[in-house]
Amino acid sequence: GKAVVVGGGYIGLELSAVLRINNLDVTMVFPEPWCMPRLFTADIAAFYETYYTNKGVKIIKGTVASGFTAQPNGEVKEVQLKDGRTLEADIVIVGVGAKPLTSLFKGQVEEDKGGIKTDAFFK
Repeated sequence: GKAVVVGGGYIGLELSAVLRINNLDVTMVFPEPWCMPRLFTADIAAFYETYYTNKGVKIIKGTVASGFTAQPNGEVKEVQLKDGRTLEADIVIVGVGAKPLTSLFKGQVEEDKGGIKTDAFFK
């Protein structure tokens, strides 16, 4: 089968590896210039991207999924990319993470490291 993994972070890397181990054709798609950009330098990312490519994972950087085509029964058939390409898929995993919208709480709560500061009980 063919798998498309949307996202180049930890979840995307781990799932791409597991899917390849299980003999699926895997294509990873992410908008950043390299995988795990919040954690890896370009050099470290290049090492992992080469490793994954050598294991058979196709990597597409610099674009995002913009839509999906489904079979009449609702199963995914294709992933459309913003750059115009279309990828065949039997399964799609979206692991893009989340970023909190803290602007809603400006001036009402204390912010820390891009999020809302809480105590040990998340208060």
